[in-house]
Amino acid sequence: MGAARQRHAAEGYTTASPWLVTGTLILALACFLGLVVQGFQLAGLQEELERLRREMVAMTPSAHHDHDASRTFAKHRTGKLSTSLDITAISTRSGTSSNIEDLAREKRETNKGKKKPSKKKRSIVHLVPASLSFSDEKDLTELEWKPFFSQGSALEVGGKAITVEEGSLYLVYSQVVYNDITFVMGHIVTRWPDGDADKAEELFRCIQSMPGNKDLAYNSCYSGGVFKLHKGDVIQLLIPRTNASVDMRGDCTFLGLVKL
Repeated sequence: MGAARQRHAAEGYTTASPWLVTGTLILALACFLGLVVQGFQLAGLQEELERLRREMVAMTPSAHHDHDASRTFAKHRTGKLSTSLDITAISTRSGTSSNIEDLAREKRETNKGKKKPSKKKRSIVHLVPASLSFSDEKDLTELEWKPFFSQGSALEVGGKAITVEEGSLYLVYSQVVYNDITFVMGHIVTRWPDGDADKAEELFRCIQSMPGNKDLAYNSCYSGGVFKLHKGDVIQLLIPRTNASVDMRGDCTFLGLVKL
């Protein structure tokens, strides 16, 4: 039984061997043909690359020439543009310089007829009480003043009055604080033209009602205004009551003029 199996196997192997050999030969032949075809393809590719290289070499001088021509043209245009810009800039600078000189000349000519602003300090006087004097005959109380602040030369302080040395517009202001039980208190600021008391003019007045209780009778009266004063005018503050009770502190009672 075993011998028969071995014989059948040997016969099968002998029968299959020719087919294996034939298949191997066919496979080898196919590989060879594939290699041959690839060789032809590589040769074709090499020829194509060589042709392209020759064409590129042939085109290179022309390309360089065109590139150089483009650069030359661009440089030429840039040079023309730069020259044009330079000429325009020079023209603009020249025109601007001329305009500036013309404006400066016009300004100088305009300023010739103008007066330069004065550098003198503004004239100001601010006075505080120094003493009181009474006149029963005239029913007046007069204050003598002392300067608290004085600046400039347009005003001169002298005792009870201020003399105007330069005609101009002036701010005139005054305040008096009363401690008096008289039912109405007040004061008048007057102007004496050229110092003549007989021609005295009233600039303004201030009136204040007062309580009847001495402890409560403490009121201030402030007034002021802008006036055209002339050289030689004398300004004075008068209280039309004799023996008026006035607070003599500088922050309560004062008189001032400011040249405008």
